[in-house]
Amino acid sequence: MIIEQIEHKIGKKLPESYKNLLRGINDYCYISYNEFREEFPGDAGTSWFFWGEKRLDELSVIEGVTENRKAWEVLKSYSEINEKTGKNMQGRFLDHLNSFISIAEDNGDILYLDAKDNFSVWIYMHDSGESKYLELSFDAWIIKASIDQSI
Repeated sequence: MIIEQIEHKIGKKLPESYKNLLRGINDYCYISYNEFREEFPGDAGTSWFFWGEKRLDELSVIEGVTENRKAWEVLKSYSEINEKTGKNMQGRFLDHLNSFISIAEDNGDILYLDAKDNFSVWIYMHDSGESKYLELSFDAWIIKASIDQSI
């Protein structure tokens, strides 16, 4: 259900590889991705707490925002808080905000897809309010990631 809601809201179909992965996740799983492969080729990287459909659909309650949003839309809440606290948001971030799908987190940082940019994969770093590009698409990201065998 949540998949159809997301697709309707962003006006695009999510990547099949992402939907297939979600079908195999009961509630959540951990997926590791090394964003520093060149510097640390043997390192597993960040172990992302990857959300299944149930968690994507949960409300994220964040103090100081005008409304509680579903987890997949949590970056809208972060943007609202940043605006109130004077953090300078990047132009691209604001231009694409309504096309973001948050899919995982690690200590407050958010892994997200940008539907406006071929579902490219990014990290939103909550401490700085900055985003970092990781991969051209979800398919490119998942090929380089390592999925915990517990799913």
